[in-house]
Amino acid sequence: VHAGSVTCGLAEPMTALREMRRVLKPGGVIGIRNPEYSGFLIWPPCDALRECYNRLQRNAQSRGQSLGFSMNSLAVLREAGFVRREASASYECLGVNVEVDAWMLIFQAWLDRGLSDHATVQRLEAELRAWGQNPDAFFGRPGCEAIGYKEG
Repeated sequence: VHAGSVTCGLAEPMTALREMRRVLKPGGVIGIRNPEYSGFLIWPPCDALRECYNRLQRNAQSRGQSLGFSMNSLAVLREAGFVRREASASYECLGVNVEVDAWMLIFQAWLDRGLSDHATVQRLEAELRAWGQNPDAFFGRPGCEAIGYKEG
């Protein structure tokens, strides 16, 4: 089973992990990877981008989701019943314009759900686009990954 950026978006991640373990054959392997929101690499500093991620976390928490579901991957796999576990961390260095374009989609979803207002979205969009035009702009997103083995 592979669950990339899945468990962090669920209201009941342990239920899902236990079900994943249940359907695995004996000796089966699960791999999970989730973003770690505390370690972004952003250059030059961009307050709008940090504000966006802070808003994303607050919105997710208000829906019962757990975006802080990465550094504790070993613990959650143990709690889900996996006895042998291994963990690591890595960074994805996304293209700056890929990151900016992704936020434009998120902004639209916020507006559609009434989670933000047009003035705020327009301000954030303008600041992010300006940051993205900087030829030296850099964005790195950390992720924590872990694998667990079902006894078999």
